[in-house]
Amino acid sequence: MKSKISKNTIYYYLPFFIVVLAYTVVLSITPIVVDDLALVNKYVGITWLQEWNNILFDYFNWSSRIIINAAIHIFLGHRKIYWVLATGVVILMMLVALDIIFNPEKDKKKNLTIVLIFAIFPFYLLAGSGWRVGTISYFWTTAAAVVGIIPLVMITREERVPVPMVVFSTISLIFAGNLEQCLVVLLVIYSAFFCYFFIKKKMQWAFLVQCVTLLASFVFILTAPGNGARAQTESIVRFKDFEMLSLLDKLDLGFSSTMQKIMFTGNVVFLIFIISLAIYIVSNYQSKFYRVIGIIPLSVGLIVGYAKPWLIAEYNNISNLIGAVPPNGMITVDNYLSLFPYVKLAIFLFTGISIVIGLYLVFGNTYKTIFAEALLFGGIASRVILGFSPSIWVSGDRTYLFLYFCLLMISLMIINQIKEDNLKKSWQGSLLQYSLAIFGALSILNLLASV
Repeated sequence: MKSKISKNTIYYYLPFFIVVLAYTVVLSITPIVVDDLALVNKYVGITWLQEWNNILFDYFNWSSRIIINAAIHIFLGHRKIYWVLATGVVILMMLVALDIIFNPEKDKKKNLTIVLIFAIFPFYLLAGSGWRVGTISYFWTTAAAVVGIIPLVMITREERVPVPMVVFSTISLIFAGNLEQCLVVLLVIYSAFFCYFFIKKKMQWAFLVQCVTLLASFVFILTAPGNGARAQTESIVRFKDFEMLSLLDKLDLGFSSTMQKIMFTGNVVFLIFIISLAIYIVSNYQSKFYRVIGIIPLSVGLIVGYAKPWLIAEYNNISNLIGAVPPNGMITVDNYLSLFPYVKLAIFLFTGISIVIGLYLVFGNTYKTIFAEALLFGGIASRVILGFSPSIWVSGDRTYLFLYFCLLMISLMIINQIKEDNLKKSWQGSLLQYSLAIFGALSILNLLASV
């Protein structure tokens, strides 16, 4: 019996190990570029005292990310293979954590869906700041956040949370919360569930410990002198008009650039999300009103996203509506009298409201709705806060990674709900599965091309 159970376990987790092997092989051939190239010689052979001095310097002069930066220093100062192996372990931890969260019944088909969703994640964007710097800063923190929320999910399912799990997940949250964008996602999720547990009278000590941990991370980031010093330096070098923007201007800049990227640029992650949402609602509801709500985001994504080049070629003036967001925000002193920015804002809001209602139609009066909505708002907020940073444009597309991951997690939830509601036998369900496989394969090919 033990041998049989062991074999079943091996077969069940085999797809995860294949993914880990594939990604570690790819990472092993990545070049040393960008920040990796600029910093790699600086941290070779340094002592622990020198490392401590580096951390103190960063804290007072550059960034509150002292835990993340310490990890970067360590792995830049040693052979590349250590970082490759460590990232492989992190990938495995993330996949197992996703399995615990989204597949408690250990369904092999859901296991495969997790792998396909993971493959769609735009891993190649991590190279934007150097492979080692990028993976540690963005991917490791994302994985730590996933591991960190396991107790929260277990509490919602009324499962007992082991003390070692609480300790390990809380440590994971400390690491994840050291990056501002990741912390924003976690704060939104935990704030939503704090209200949920309070109303349901299901508050538990494990959850409260994690809440205090995240609040401490928030205070630490706000009070770190290095963040202010870095913002002042970058506003002079990278965004000279930044100090002239009001708080409302910065909010506009963060919101409009975020919505522009996911809705108006033919984004694959957003496409998977809106296809999943539309398939569920159209397949599960007969009401025309509900079906229209499900189709609105898909229509917007296809028309102003993937059909944008054709629209601009045929109707050149429409570029004022669906073109890029100006460097200082969507609504500026140069165009505030024009109708186009307000129409674009209306499209953003109308599509967003449709998505919020659509998620409620999928998950109904359950904790899953709260989780999905929190992932949505947390993911968007993680990118919107970049509007308050002078590095919003120079940081590139990697700043969208937390939003992309949140959208993929919601897509995974919707696909699982399709299976639970017995919609998987329809042609729509099959189309979705094939789409995941195709986009996952293309994403992996794109990753290979990037190295």
